[in-house]
Amino acid sequence: MKITVLLDTFPSMSETFIYTTMANWQKAGLDVRLLARKRGQSLHQMPFQSDITWLPSEGWPAPFKLLVTLFFLARLCFSPRKLKIAFNILRHAQGLRSKLQLAVRCFPLCHYQAGLIYFPFGGLAVRYHEYILATDARVVVSLRGSDIHYYPVIDHVYRQKLKEILSRADGIHCVCIEILERARDLAGSELFKGKVIYTALSDGVYNMQLSGKHENPRVEIISVGRLDWGKGLEHGLVAARALMERGVDFHWRIIGDGEYRLPLQWAVRDMGLQERVVLTGPMKHQDVLAILKSADVFFHPSIHEGISNAVLEAMALGLPVVVSDVGGMREAISTEAVGMLVPPRDWRAMADALENLALNQKLRIDMGVSASNFVRSHFTAQAQTKGFLALFRKAMEQERR
Repeated sequence: MKITVLLDTFPSMSETFIYTTMANWQKAGLDVRLLARKRGQSLHQMPFQSDITWLPSEGWPAPFKLLVTLFFLARLCFSPRKLKIAFNILRHAQGLRSKLQLAVRCFPLCHYQAGLIYFPFGGLAVRYHEYILATDARVVVSLRGSDIHYYPVIDHVYRQKLKEILSRADGIHCVCIEILERARDLAGSELFKGKVIYTALSDGVYNMQLSGKHENPRVEIISVGRLDWGKGLEHGLVAARALMERGVDFHWRIIGDGEYRLPLQWAVRDMGLQERVVLTGPMKHQDVLAILKSADVFFHPSIHEGISNAVLEAMALGLPVVVSDVGGMREAISTEAVGMLVPPRDWRAMADALENLALNQKLRIDMGVSASNFVRSHFTAQAQTKGFLALFRKAMEQERR
């Protein structure tokens, strides 16, 4: 089976889980073709091999956009079917400027599309809304978090486009049950074809030994993720100050980068946490795993989430976790034995949970072992790959509406 995967930026620091997933597809025999708009920078090694087709930039000046449009229009003339799709797409735009922008975005997809095209994020699918409605290729879309939690609330145009895509798509992958239910409610259609497929971690994580526990009285806390408001780190900082005031000896390392880094740095300074909290910036994945193994507690105070890969990695390596009860995290932390769930934004509950773990080494060890056993048995590459292959086959076999 051939599948075209569309990404906005490649490689990306925050999308390594997608690359691992595609590597597993290739091992299972899928022919994966990758399309990308922008060249990114990542410290991580890519776990899969694929030819990359770079698409034209939407930021080019109008003369270049016109040349791109004419180039792909000429190539589409060799396929009346694809040419018809291209002209159907242009019907969605009013005015020459809008039509030109839409042509630059969608005509390359018309040319390169295989029998099935996969959008790894709902937000990316919304950008190609006109193409998805017009194409005769099978379309599969993944929903992972903010694409269904956040953007539909603040942008009614986005919400309407996503609703149409959910009704049109031949398959909808949801990373947890909570997202599946949200997507079904938004689609409001009997034609909705959603399926929950849980995330799998890389072999490199599963092959590592569990986190080693040490007798150092200072508790090492770690967080990993993109630095934006949705990760709730400012609420975590208030919890950290409470821990300091209670006399708990701890050190909190926050790994990642993003537009929220400067506000967090100022908050650390203003709250007098310079000796307790450090923002390290981005790191190679292997370095992150090594730090996880030497830590005592993983802290994830996010405001919205699907199921966090960073949390799953920490659990797999035997770390006890303190996590906000948002999105599908309750599906990953199903009992108190495998982790601590706290209400989002509740810094007192966060501080209480962290203090409990800081003062009880046996609890940390027992919870870490239970967490590792749970993740390693429920979030496997075999189950994830099997789920995607079944979703893709069903999308290819069903009759088009």
